[in-house]
Amino acid sequence: KIVFRILIVLFFASPYFYQLYFLLSHQDLAAPTSIWSEVQWAFTNSFIQALASTLGALSFAAFFVQAYFKLRKRGTQNFFISLLLLPSLIPTLFILLSLMPVFDLVGRGLKAISLAHAFIFSGFATLQIIIAIQNKCGDYIESCYVAGVSKAYFFKSVVVPLIKKDLFYISLIIFISSFSSFS
Repeated sequence: KIVFRILIVLFFASPYFYQLYFLLSHQDLAAPTSIWSEVQWAFTNSFIQALASTLGALSFAAFFVQAYFKLRKRGTQNFFISLLLLPSLIPTLFILLSLMPVFDLVGRGLKAISLAHAFIFSGFATLQIIIAIQNKCGDYIESCYVAGVSKAYFFKSVVVPLIKKDLFYISLIIFISSFSSFS
C-alpha cells in the first residue's frame, strides 16, 4: 500500500523533477546560485499565491453557502450553484482580465492571480461545503431548531466540527490546483 502511494506521488511529481533536471543541466556554471534563487522565488510565490487563493475561495464560499441556504426554491438554488460554477469553465486569463477593471489589479500580479483563483474555486468550495452540510448535518438541523438553538451556535458547535475534515480536503484540493498553475 505504501509503495503504491509513493508511485502515485512520483508520477505526479515527475514533471517537476524533469523541469528541475532541465534547469540544472542547462545552467551557467559561473553562477550556480542564480538557478536556485529563481527556483526558490518561484516556489515561494506559488506557495503564497496558492495559500491566498485557498483562503479567498473559502471566504467567498462561506458567504455563498449562507446565501444558498437562504434561497427557498430548489430551482433558484440550482441556478445559483450553476452561476457559481460558471467561472470554473472560463480560462483564468479571461477571469483575470474581467476582474482587473473592477478591482484595479493592474500591476498587482500576485494579488490579481490570487483573486482570480479564489473567484474560480469559490463555486467548487461552495458546492462541496453544501454537500457536506446536507449529508452530515441534516438530522441535527431539525433537532436543534426544535430545541431552540441559535443559528450562530448551531454553526459553531455542530456544523464546523462535523465538516472539519471536509473543509481540510476542500482546502487541499484548492491549494494543489492553485499551486500547480505556477502563475
